[in-house]
Amino acid sequence: MKEENKKVDFIKNCILIVIIAIIAFSAIFTNSISNLDEIWNFNFARNIADGLIPYKDFNIVQMPLVSMICGLFLKIFGTEIIVMRSLAVILMCAIFFIEYKVLRKLVPENAAFLVTAIFLFLFKDVMCIDYNYAVLLIALIMMLIELNHNKKDMFEYDFKYNFCLGLLGGLAILCKQTTGFAVATACTGYKIFAIRKKEDIQPFLKIAFTRLLGFCIPVLIFVIYLLVNNAFSDFVDYAILGIKTFSNKIEYTNLFKIELVSYLSVVVPIALVVFFVSLFRKNAKYEEYVIFAYAISTFIVVFPISDQIHFLIGAMISIIGIAYWIYESFQNGREELFGKRIKVACYVIINFLAVFALLLLTWNSILKINKEYISVKKETELAHFKGVPEDEGLKEMIQIVDDYILEKQSEGKKVYILDSTAGIYYIPLNQYNKDYDMFLKGNLGGKGEDGIIERIDTEENAIYLLKKSGLNWQNPGDVRNYIIDNLEYSEDVLCFWTFNSKI
Repeated sequence: MKEENKKVDFIKNCILIVIIAIIAFSAIFTNSISNLDEIWNFNFARNIADGLIPYKDFNIVQMPLVSMICGLFLKIFGTEIIVMRSLAVILMCAIFFIEYKVLRKLVPENAAFLVTAIFLFLFKDVMCIDYNYAVLLIALIMMLIELNHNKKDMFEYDFKYNFCLGLLGGLAILCKQTTGFAVATACTGYKIFAIRKKEDIQPFLKIAFTRLLGFCIPVLIFVIYLLVNNAFSDFVDYAILGIKTFSNKIEYTNLFKIELVSYLSVVVPIALVVFFVSLFRKNAKYEEYVIFAYAISTFIVVFPISDQIHFLIGAMISIIGIAYWIYESFQNGREELFGKRIKVACYVIINFLAVFALLLLTWNSILKINKEYISVKKETELAHFKGVPEDEGLKEMIQIVDDYILEKQSEGKKVYILDSTAGIYYIPLNQYNKDYDMFLKGNLGGKGEDGIIERIDTEENAIYLLKKSGLNWQNPGDVRNYIIDNLEYSEDVLCFWTFNSKI
């Protein structure tokens, strides 16, 4: 009977993965070249595939593990955005399947399916490959390991288990220093809230030290990599000192205006406070400690840019915790409050909603794939964009601007596009200009915009293209104003003004 149950579970898992893959494919592959985050992340991976060193040869603020992994795949399968999109689908499958497995440890199967369907609905418009998603995946894996290792004694010591968790925390840091460090720290120290007597202190410190040792190892290997490649000072400049110049901010209150997440943006912070307070109950469960540790540490990603994608990534584990809390309240409810008939009715309703929601999402995704990917014309000419749905207007713009760049370069001039969209034009030319091809506040090193202005003052025989309007909200305005006020205007190229360097 057990063998039969395993087969049924295996089939269910396979079906769920296929459903997630279909939804993710429809969300990712149907887009033309429009998502700038996709362009920037592709450029990081492409540069690594081409043998460039992060920080030293190209500007990047976050830790480079995700870009290195993607760069390896680009090296093997070709430097095409469609390869990155395939990796994005795999990443989404991993996240939502592990999220489902975590839920299965906390709530019944039908409830896990329903919550997963809700997540897929919430995330379907913001799926992509991104280092924040990678940190979320690692946090979910750590959470699943912790829940699988549930023991009556929270302070029972197991070196291998704790060391492996620490290693995963270190990998989270190598994906993104801020959120990754928060996840690693939470993993290392959350059991402090379970200390109830003096005898608990020594085993807690032993567990914490083992996990700390684990997450230090990947970080140490990364430091050695930087030193060997003479990139440590560049790393400090961009990933540490550069953060102080990061003035980009979207207020949390912005979430209240987004219909899809407005209510959740109120509920999740309240839930985090409730989770924290519940830890100090005498009969607090092991699951509650685990949920709070990973919910609060991943929620940090919501700040300082509180938009839909950052909120959903940061709130996923909190929402899992809310589902667990609702189930526990319902399960432990008195019989007179939740009679047998009510419980059976809820079971039937949840089953129906879970199956209906997953089938509806899958069907709509299949229709979208057919209409917006299979039936549309794909790009065949622009290098690195092949296989992506063609945008004829954008393609024409790219070709005109690229022809201009090549013409000027043939005259011995350097051409820089000082705009967030620069990568769209330089990727088909197989070129990269450090600092300029990801021209955003906080991504320009420790000197920030002042450093770029100093560089412009000493640049010889260069042409700068500035977008006339429709600037990205993270555009370095001081540099833009300096060029307009101090350099000589030359001509218009489509949506760009061109300016000649002083020298």
